[in-house]
Amino acid sequence: MASRRSQRALILTFVVVCSAAASAIQLISVADEITIGKQAQAKVRKETPRVTDARTVAYLADIGRKLASHAEGERYPYTFSIANYREINAFALPGGPVWVNRGGRWVASFHQETPQMK
Repeated sequence: MASRRSQRALILTFVVVCSAAASAIQLISVADEITIGKQAQAKVRKETPRVTDARTVAYLADIGRKLASHAEGERYPYTFSIANYREINAFALPGGPVWVNRGGRWVASFHQETPQMK
């Protein structure tokens, strides 16, 4: 019985200490996050080959806007870019920029799938 009390006391102490530490962490503002993201986006654009086909870019932007409209929390100025890499991958930068690799045959095959997308 005493062992359980000791465990509970230890867990409670741990939770209180973690809560105090978490409240001491200062997060950056949304405006700062957006600024950092814009700076990072400029660097990524210089270093990353992009898909520039207008239909493909518009298709991704449309999907991205639909998904972003359901995001909870702060409203970020989301942008969507396509990296011209074969590997299937994606990443997001602070403040809204999102990158998706074209991945294998994605660019070539999306035109066939577009009529089914709503």
